[in-house]
Amino acid sequence: MTKRLAVIGVVLALIGCWNPFSSDPLCHSINAVNSGGFAVGCPTGATQFCATTPIAATSSRDAHGACDACFGGGACALSFACGAGDVTSWEGVLDDFYRPPSYTEFQFMSSGLVPAGNISSGKLADPACRSRGRWAP
Repeated sequence: MTKRLAVIGVVLALIGCWNPFSSDPLCHSINAVNSGGFAVGCPTGATQFCATTPIAATSSRDAHGACDACFGGGACALSFACGAGDVTSWEGVLDDFYRPPSYTEFQFMSSGLVPAGNISSGKLADPACRSRGRWAP
């Protein structure tokens, strides 16, 4: 009986993170950004990032987790997004057969016009460096 309750508890916890309409502070929707500056699906197929503690927009660890969820473990690197002089995001590269590579930034510090907790695209002074979604509440 204990094993059955544990399995039911785990399944219910996972369903809470997969609910796109949930206000759960442990989960948030995610997306990638293509070279045209449009929000697109993550290469991994993930639509949400979930953490074990409430997600914080200024957490490098949480931004890294969101990027890994979208691009796959080990695919993300620290980045100087949007022309900032400091490391401000975790970046994943989106390679699309029909477009040049694009860079999706999971901001954990404000940079240019993009506040912490947002998803942006672009390098340095790139005009595409604007908010294209959020990874944190």
